[in-house]
Order: sequence, then structure tokens, then C-alpha cells
Amino acid sequence: GFSRAYWGAALAMSASAQISMQLTHRFDAITNLPLRRDFEIDTRECIRRLVNSSGELHLMFIDLDHFKGVNDRFTHPVGDEVLRQAAARIEASVRAEDAVARLGGEEFGVAVAGVPYQTALLIAERIRANIESIRVYVTRGADGRVALVKGAPPADAEEVRVTCSIGVTNVSDSARTLGISELPPNGRGDGAVSEIYATAYAASANMLHEAKAAGRNRVVYSEGNGYRELQLAV
Repeated sequence: GFSRAYWGAALAMSASAQISMQLTHRFDAITNLPLRRDFEIDTRECIRRLVNSSGELHLMFIDLDHFKGVNDRFTHPVGDEVLRQAAARIEASVRAEDAVARLGGEEFGVAVAGVPYQTALLIAERIRANIESIRVYVTRGADGRVALVKGAPPADAEEVRVTCSIGVTNVSDSARTLGISELPPNGRGDGAVSEIYATAYAASANMLHEAKAAGRNRVVYSEGNGYRELQLAV
């Protein structure tokens, strides 16, 4: 089936538009999530709506930490299973109206509309914690071949675990920083939408870089002209 991410109220699409999306969107064969191109198209549409309604939109980039080591140590089929479980954990962590996509490799994108920034950050932390709880089990034969374990793992099974780093930015802040408060009618304003998207994209990528540099397995978000690491009270 198609990812539920795009059928929510945030896009407020007509039935014909939803059918068109099903026919035109491409989905990743491993995770069944939309791909980068379609995520960009739909995020731009969200930007167009938020600017004209003074709404809120938040962009998250999620990257699995040390994922190459999973493929190298346990083989690519195990890595694919980790990707599938990560995609499932991300979708389970967000609302039906939030957009989720596989951007490429071990990187995912999430767009959250219509909530305060703090709520979006809590969603990001939920994603981080749920990915950290992934457990995949494998066994190795006498010949060294790795096999995925289905069901209860035997005593000699190896445990595959993964964490993620997340960068979050408030797209609405990007629009305000650029001084764009409204778009012209009749579907015009593509240049302004592209400028907002590029600014928010770069900010999210920078936040993800900061999360990696700070030690991984954490959420870092843009604040003003800088960034902060999300700290939750225990």
C-alpha cells in the first residue's frame, strides 16, 4: 500500500488530487516510503499553504548512525531490514498527516505541519527513542554466512542495534527570515517557495551535521541564528 503520510488534513487535497498523487508518486522498494523528489514536491506545497495562512511547518532530517558498519558487518540484507524497521518506527512516531520519506541511503525526511515548534521537537525525540529501541537478530553459520532471525532469537544470536541523529528546523522561521509573508495568487510565487525550501533544507542539514558532530543519537534544532540540542527532563 501507499504511505499514509500524504493523505492527511495538512495537504487538504481533493479526491482527484489524491488519486493523481497515487498515480504519480514513486515509492522506495525497501521501506515503501515516498522518495526525495516527491517529498520535496509535497513539502513545497505545504510551504505555499503555510505562507498564505501564517501556519507552522517543521522539517526534520534523520540519519541512521554508523549505518555503513551494519552493512559491512552483517551484510546488506540485514541493513535492509534495519531500514524497514526504522521506517516503521518513524511512521509510528508521527501523526497521520505528517509526511515521511526516504531521502536516500540511510537518511529520512519528515515534515510536520500545524503544530508549535516544541511539539515538533517532541515528535523528533519520539522518533529518536523509537529507533534506538530497534532490535534485529542474526545468526552465523559454520561458513560464516549471516541469516536474519525470524521470531524468538536463539541463545547464540547476535543483536543488531542502531541509533539516529536528527536535525530540525522551523520552516516558518525560514520564511520570516527571508521576509516572505505572502505569495501572489493563482499559483504564482514558485521562486519564493523554492527560496524558502532551500533555506529550510540547508538549515535542517546543518542541524543534522551538528547532531553528528555532538556525538550522534540526539536531536539538534535551529534557534534564531544558532542551534540547540534538545534536552528533556528525566
